[in-house]
Amino acid sequence: MKKKLFFLLTILFGVIGSRAQVNTSNVTSSYIPHTPLSGTTCLVNTFPFKESFDGVTFPPSCWVTTAGTGTWDRQTAGTNPTCTPHSGAAMARFDSWDYGAGTTGILVTPQLALSSDQYEVHFWMYRDGGYGTSADLVNVYYNISPDTAGGTLLGTINRYYGLSPAVSTPNLWYEYIFNMPGGSSGNAYIVFKGLSQWGNSIFIDDVKVKAIFNCPTVSTAELEPCGSDLNGGCNMVSPAFEPIALGETKCGTSWCDGTTRDTDWYIFTLTETTDVTFTVSSEFPVLMGFIASPCPQYSFITYNTGTGVPPISLTATLAAGTY
Repeated sequence: MKKKLFFLLTILFGVIGSRAQVNTSNVTSSYIPHTPLSGTTCLVNTFPFKESFDGVTFPPSCWVTTAGTGTWDRQTAGTNPTCTPHSGAAMARFDSWDYGAGTTGILVTPQLALSSDQYEVHFWMYRDGGYGTSADLVNVYYNISPDTAGGTLLGTINRYYGLSPAVSTPNLWYEYIFNMPGGSSGNAYIVFKGLSQWGNSIFIDDVKVKAIFNCPTVSTAELEPCGSDLNGGCNMVSPAFEPIALGETKCGTSWCDGTTRDTDWYIFTLTETTDVTFTVSSEFPVLMGFIASPCPQYSFITYNTGTGVPPISLTATLAAGTY
């Protein structure tokens, strides 16, 4: 299956002498933490961050859940209601079928290094048609500690399909997306707080935290359709490139299918020695650089890497020629 990811890149030119610039806790005893896997850290700084609860150990590495009554657990097949995971082998459950009305419990992500408020949390939740008067629900919080106290409520999803946010068809998985609070930045957690009203159980799956990505209105769409290889440059048997102009912003996609990854090559020509600044923003880690024409070329003139959010830039002084 191909995976579609978005990127945004801008290239700026500045003649020498006028350089272009780019603007660009501790867990208490009432919770069950999972210690990090050997050699790992609990601070997540690579995005998108994903968890589908397929691993046998629960909670997953660096996650936290309430101990005792109110705990979340891992299920490979759901009962009350009957359901299967949204993807993979398993899903997370808050057992509001058995927990008495008013019982709550939290499931907390690892600590996330969020450089700005331009991130969003995605998750899938099973919305069933049973016990319509029992408002079992999940509250989703942003917090700088792994709890709800002092946190910001991002949104609420009821288990019963007819309650807010109502959906037309019961007994299906639905995706929900919440943005981080405006002005927030730094290390934080996403907290899922289940509330039982003694109806059916709550199931969630495929949690993802990623950068918000929107193409600006002044951008030009990449010419290569997602899943194609039309601008693979020197990686192609017959090299092909996509032109990029002075001050132009391109917005497009990249993809991978498990064995092959997409690379996007852009071409421009200089008539004199120039400072060139290349900026990339993306939903995935980036390797960017300048390479001289023509092919074959086996090394960058200069390069940079980054997470894609915040944007990363690279400036080089390039002689007249094509790159």
